[in-house]
Amino acid sequence: MQGILTAGDQATGLRWLQKGFGFTEEDDRLWALGWPHLFYLTPGDIAPKTRTDRNAFHRMYDPIGPEMPEGMAHKLVRYYTAGLDEGKLSAALQNDEPISDGEALVAARYATSASFGHYLLYALEAIRSSAWVLEHMVAALEDTSNEQWKLSPHEAFSSNVTLRLPMVMLRAPAADVDRATARLRALASRLDAAGLGQYHRGLQMLNKILDPVPPPSGTHFLLTPEHAALIREHVLPAIENTRPADRFWPDARLAFTGGEPVVAAYVRHASQLHSSHKKALVLGLSRCAHPAIPDLMRAIGGAYGKKWLKAHGHV
Repeated sequence: MQGILTAGDQATGLRWLQKGFGFTEEDDRLWALGWPHLFYLTPGDIAPKTRTDRNAFHRMYDPIGPEMPEGMAHKLVRYYTAGLDEGKLSAALQNDEPISDGEALVAARYATSASFGHYLLYALEAIRSSAWVLEHMVAALEDTSNEQWKLSPHEAFSSNVTLRLPMVMLRAPAADVDRATARLRALASRLDAAGLGQYHRGLQMLNKILDPVPPPSGTHFLLTPEHAALIREHVLPAIENTRPADRFWPDARLAFTGGEPVVAAYVRHASQLHSSHKKALVLGLSRCAHPAIPDLMRAIGGAYGKKWLKAHGHV
């Protein structure tokens, strides 16, 4: 069972289901649930040579997801909780066992102060469930003392997890979302009373998630088609004016949330995207059946654009 699908028809994001946006009913559900900001598990594991080549392991998830071999998700959790211990890092890539409940809990707490916490969040969600992530990562944030919140790891990196929690909420039942939101709001009040201040990055991100004020900072707050007008007002200009040197990240989800104008802008300006970002856009749109996507893939070109076109019968 996919951890991201454990809520079934109770997942809050399904209210935004757009039939026919994907190629299949599952594709449609995944877009409503936050695709491509998730890990979708596929059968298998990392290749044998990758078990002894950490650089090759890193290349497998850059850009992040959205599809990941199931065995790799377990290895990623172990790898990113191994610290700087060379022996543990190597052992993590050799271990084929599923992670234990104890390992999952350790990883959830570690994620809240790690620069790569979002990798752990998505991997744990894929392995366990969206409700599990909300419960245990919110608990980890709550259990962090005010003094710890003032230190560099939480000040700088807690936002890597909190920034993704709204995406996880799309995949969780409403009751779990409501509980998590109330707890996060209480945490924000506690930290504000402790004097962390508006310039504390962790608290600042937490407040933006709880009370987004347009124009939002970044696209992570523009989660659903409800935000289409904001996307067209604040994000479209960035797409229209992008140059390769800008390193503008072309979020594939904007095709779902922003609609036709975003797709048309991507088609017009695909050549201006940085090469590594073109790859991310192709992977993110792998499940999109919008009629303009073949034109976008032709504009992107290269091995990834051509692969998409061939896979979908466009020669």
